[in-house]
Amino acid sequence: MRASRRKAILAIGTLALLLVVAFLLFRARADFKAIDAMAECSESDAGRTASPSKAYVATVFVRNCGATTGYVTHVNLRGAGDAFIPDGHGVIRAGEVISMDGNPRVALNWTDDADLEVVVFSRDRRSPINNSGLWNSVHVRVKE
Repeated sequence: MRASRRKAILAIGTLALLLVVAFLLFRARADFKAIDAMAECSESDAGRTASPSKAYVATVFVRNCGATTGYVTHVNLRGAGDAFIPDGHGVIRAGEVISMDGNPRVALNWTDDADLEVVVFSRDRRSPINNSGLWNSVHVRVKE
C-alpha cells in the first residue's frame, strides 16, 4: 500500500512541477513579446521636397524608438512613384543617405535632379553626420 501511495504522490508532484514549468515558460514568452513590442520604432515625416523634374523625393524623417533611446534624424531618397516601407521594427532604411543622432532642423534644397543639398542646423545634433554621398545618380552634399 505504501509503495502505491508513494508512486501516486510522486506522479502528482511531477505533474504539478511540469505545470509550473509550463506556466513559467508561457509567461516568459509573453514577457519577451512585450519587450519586443516596446522596441518598436516610429518614423515621423519632418518634411519632404521633390526634385526639379519631380522624378525623386527627398524626405526628412525623425525616428523615435522609445523613451530609452534618443531620436535619430535621417534623410531618405526615393523615386517619385515609390513608397517608403518600414521594416518589422518600424524603421525606414531604404534610400537613407544621411543620418545623425538628435533632432536638428534640416532643410532640403535640390540644385538640379542630380544634386541635393542638405542643410543641418546643428542646435540639436549630438553626433557626427553619417553621409553616404550618393544615391542612384543623385549626389548628396551636407552643409552645416
